Amino acid sequence: MRCEVLFKLPKNVEVAWRFAEEVETQKVDLFKDVTFGADALYSIPSTSLQHAGTYQCEIYSEGRSIVRLYFYLSVTPQLTVGHTQLQEIFDLCLLPGGQLLPETGHYPHSIFHPMLVLLTACFSSVLLVVLLSLG
Repeated sequence: MRCEVLFKLPKNVEVAWRFAEEVETQKVDLFKDVTFGADALYSIPSTSLQHAGTYQCEIYSEGRSIVRLYFYLSVTPQLTVGHTQLQEIFDLCLLPGGQLLPETGHYPHSIFHPMLVLLTACFSSVLLVVLLSLG
């Protein structure tokens, strides 16, 4: 979030960031101080449910408040169960017959043989197209 305004600010400004948890409000008494300094940018690297609420930035110059801006942040939880199930389906689709590779690190020859034939056919086709375009 950036604490920016459309009018010119004095040179030496300070920015106070405050947070009111789980509410959308502009009531000053509900906010708790988060940070204070020259940085007009406030970022949350990885949001979680505890970050939902209203953020207020207030710009000061020589101890006097110039402006207050409000940002309401809504956080939607991401379910990891769906991601896990999707990964399992993806893994099964990659192998013929939905079979998983053995964990020993030795792969059956039959899985890679069709890929070698397909790779050879693709390479031959590309080579033929190149030769025809030159001739």
